[in-house]
Amino acid sequence: MLVLGNVYTYAGAGLMFRMGQNLKNDIGPPNISPGFPRASFFSATKEGKGWYIFAGTEGRGVFRNIFLDGNAFQESHRVEKTPWILDFQYGIAYQHKNVRVAFSNVLRSKEFEGQEDKAAFDAMNISFFLN
Repeated sequence: MLVLGNVYTYAGAGLMFRMGQNLKNDIGPPNISPGFPRASFFSATKEGKGWYIFAGTEGRGVFRNIFLDGNAFQESHRVEKTPWILDFQYGIAYQHKNVRVAFSNVLRSKEFEGQEDKAAFDAMNISFFLN
């Protein structure tokens, strides 16, 4: 995936594995961007329920990150960024009819020089399919 913008400019590629029941009704878990590019579509299931566990990774070559590089048009505060970033995401999703609940965790490599620890963040997403 290639992203060109005034906030982020990067190229990335990744892989996601899922295992569970009724996978055909769900393209994949919701994500925390940037990272794991894909749609987060799911459809209502006639079987009543579905679930899956997932794990994936994505690498990005970052050309521009305005939060680290600062203002593009004048001198401003900035830090020396790491040009190669790696994310690892894992979690679980459960669907009952037209409602999906997903829990995920993302572990991200250091994004700039002087960063003390790698980043880790969690997400909970509740989605409704309206037909």
